[in-house]
Parts: sequence; structure tokens; C-alpha cells
Amino acid sequence: VPGKIVIYNQKYVSYGKTVQYRSVGAIEAAKFGAVATLIRSITPFSIYSPHTGMMNYQENVTKIPAACITIEDAEMLGRMAAR
Repeated sequence: VPGKIVIYNQKYVSYGKTVQYRSVGAIEAAKFGAVATLIRSITPFSIYSPHTGMMNYQENVTKIPAACITIEDAEMLGRMAAR
């Protein structure tokens, strides 16, 4: 992961379980040396737009950029990575 962008393509389970990827995903990825994160929209159905919201940073952990992406884009990146 060092120097890479981490993509969280976690399918929606429930808001409480799935939102952790957005709220602390950048922190966890930064601990492993990631330079940024992309997070699948936290929604059970597609709205063809990224559903953004609150995220956190932690003191003494490098702050890296984080952005939400649409379900369709997350799935496309997942297919590309599986090639």
C-alpha cells in the first residue's frame, strides 16, 4: 500500500456498519502509507452521484485526501483491478 491510493469498494450492509469506511478509512490507509483513499458511496442503491459525508482524521497520523465515488465507478475499478 505505500504510495498507493486505497479504494474501499464495500457494498452497503447497513449505514452503521458501512459508514466506517468513510469515517476512518483515510486514517487506516494512512497508517499503511497510502497517499489517498476513494470510498464507494455509502448508500444501498445507486443515485449516480457520490454520497459524501463526515470523515475523521487522527492526531499523529498523516492526513491524506479522501473522496467518495459512485457505486458504478467503484464497481468499475473493482473489475479493472480483478483483471
